[in-house]
Amino acid sequence: MNSYVGGDGSTGTLTSPPFVIERKYINFLVGGGMHPGKVCMNLLLDGQIVRTVTGPNDRPGGSEELEWSNWDVSPFLGKEVVIQIVDTATEGWGHINIDHIHQSDAKVEPPKPKTQTFALQQKYLNLPVRNGAKQRTITLTVGGQVVREFVIEPADEVTDFWVYLDDQRMAFFTSENLKT
Repeated sequence: MNSYVGGDGSTGTLTSPPFVIERKYINFLVGGGMHPGKVCMNLLLDGQIVRTVTGPNDRPGGSEELEWSNWDVSPFLGKEVVIQIVDTATEGWGHINIDHIHQSDAKVEPPKPKTQTFALQQKYLNLPVRNGAKQRTITLTVGGQVVREFVIEPADEVTDFWVYLDDQRMAFFTSENLKT
């Protein structure tokens, strides 16, 4: 479900048929804007909101990528509920994206951050950048201590340009293992 059709000016509500909670969790993918109460997905029990979620974006530069989330619905086992998706916002990030809603006895855990270990051989660390790629936080650590952290749009296959770290600390760490 994507309420962005026609842009952030589109609004509306989508409500599921009633269904019975048969498992401990409802897992789903969510993306879009962070406007609580205005752009959200709600779980309704007897017409009352008992669980709610928004997308993660509240300022320019976010991503449309959907991320796993879940609700613990074990207190409602055997009860009839409905899912209501709401979009009443027209400002930036005034939309929500939802996919893969399912009941389960286990949470779907978001993927763990990726790490890569390597030894620096030179004073500079060159990083490929792609305009519009998903923003990622890069954390450089040495011996468990953070030496640099920054946000970048790393290139996957097509590189628009390269950036490099040229720092006195980088020269010091040339023989150390760094994690990103």
